[in-house]
Parts: sequence; C-alpha cells; structure tokens
Amino acid sequence: MFFSVSNDNRALTLSGHIVDKITRVRGALEQDYYETPQPGSGLLAANLLLQKSSDVIKEWEDIFGVRQNRPYPHASADTAWDVYWKTLHAGCYPDGMDADKTKESFEKWYTPFRHMQELSETSVAVDEIGKSDSGTPARVVAGVGWFGKVMYKSVKLSVGMVRNRAVAQSDIRAVHRTMFKTDMGYIGLSSRKIKDGDCVALFQGGKMPFGIRGKEGEFNIIGDAYVHGIIDGEAFDLAKCEAFEVY
Repeated sequence: MFFSVSNDNRALTLSGHIVDKITRVRGALEQDYYETPQPGSGLLAANLLLQKSSDVIKEWEDIFGVRQNRPYPHASADTAWDVYWKTLHAGCYPDGMDADKTKESFEKWYTPFRHMQELSETSVAVDEIGKSDSGTPARVVAGVGWFGKVMYKSVKLSVGMVRNRAVAQSDIRAVHRTMFKTDMGYIGLSSRKIKDGDCVALFQGGKMPFGIRGKEGEFNIIGDAYVHGIIDGEAFDLAKCEAFEVY
C-alpha cells in the first residue's frame, strides 16, 4: 500500500518524495466577477484584472524571463513565452481548442497588459527626465518627445481595448493563485498560501505535484500545483519515496 489513514482519520500517510524547494513566490492574481454574464464581459474582466493586478503580471513575467526570453532549463523546446502562457493555463486547453488556438486566443486577451506595461515604462522615463541633471532646454525637448510617446501609447491602449471589446473571457487557471520558482529553476502555479521555503512533492499513485510545508516526515499539503516540466510525472522516482504523514 502506498497510502494509509490514521485511526482518528486526521492524518494520511503517503509514499512520495520532495522534488525541489520553493525559493521565490511572486504575488497573487486577483479578479472580480459579475453575478450574471454581460455583453463584453470578457473585456470588462480584463479591465478589472488590469487595474488590480498589473504589477503582479509584471512580476510574473520577470520570474519567467519573458522580456529577456530566457530559456527554461527543464523544457528546452519551449520559449519563455510558451512556458508562461502554458503555466497560466495550468497546461489545460479549453474544449475544442488545441495549443495553437489557445495561444492565439490568450495573446489577444493579453494585449491590454502589454500596452499598459509600455505606457508605464514610458511614463517612468518622462519622470526621470524631469529629475535629470541636463540643462532646461534639453529636458524640455526630451520631455516633449517622451510625452508624445506617452500620449501615443495611451491612445494605443484605449483603441486596442475598444477593438477587442468582443474578446472572449480568458480561460487561464491562474486567477487567485500565485506563481513560484524553485531552487532548481522550475516554475509553477499554486495556492496563494504558498510561501518561500515550502517544497514541491510528488506522491506515488498520481502525477499531480503538491506544495507542502513541514519537516521530519510531518507535513501539511498547501495545495495542488502545476509545475512546468514535471506535471506529467517526469520527475517521480520510486527509489526516493518515503512515508509522508500529511494533514
């Protein structure tokens, strides 16, 4: 038997092993919901998510190295962007859609986040010009140029959202969850209760990784996790298994 239940039914003993330690946790994605569906609810939901969690989105992109397109050490065939959007979907594609169609739909939905980041970065640059040591004429000229870029990007964001007003509701599985990175470079998605120092474990009899917390064989299961590169049981090693008492 690779599991057993305690006599008082309070603890479950499982056979498994720790895969890696979580060393970096970055924010939880929050979203409001409507009680009843509304026309354009996909765009409205994206707008609310944009207002509440744009900083979290940026942190998540940073942890994946999306901007730098850093290679993922545990799935060399995937780009950083591929690892990112697949993790946000927890590896699940909507009914009737394959990976390519899911990616296309996601990128359309994600466009406002891209535009907001561009606008934010340009606005920061304008602020830095005002604080620079350059002479007044130079600051004015540079400021006018950057201000023009801010206005352009603002219009681009607004127009893009209007054009995408019929965008479908996102099918990502990342809402109300958090992103984490492990000591060996794995990136995963799990409960917002996950913390630095928790571990990713695999248990005999299933492929789903779990976030766990504890020591000396006694652990609490914090939540299930999608971890790109081990979600299909690739990292499971029967020889490493030991008894875990979980609560």
